[in-house]
Amino acid sequence: MEYRGVKYTVVQGSQPDVWRWSVLVGNPEMLRLGDETTEQKAVMEVRRVIDRALAIEKARLGRPD
Repeated sequence: MEYRGVKYTVVQGSQPDVWRWSVLVGNPEMLRLGDETTEQKAVMEVRRVIDRALAIEKARLGRPD
């Protein structure tokens, strides 16, 4: 899946109430992982992580060196 130009994955875990998400974000890229109880919560959380990483990157680029 993709959100704001960033690819991520959400898959069902081995337990019925576990949805795992992962995404590479930041500069340098860092792997972020998480578990949620529903697919919808997993998608919302990974999108929050992406939004935060993009906001940090935007702020970093806007600062004079």
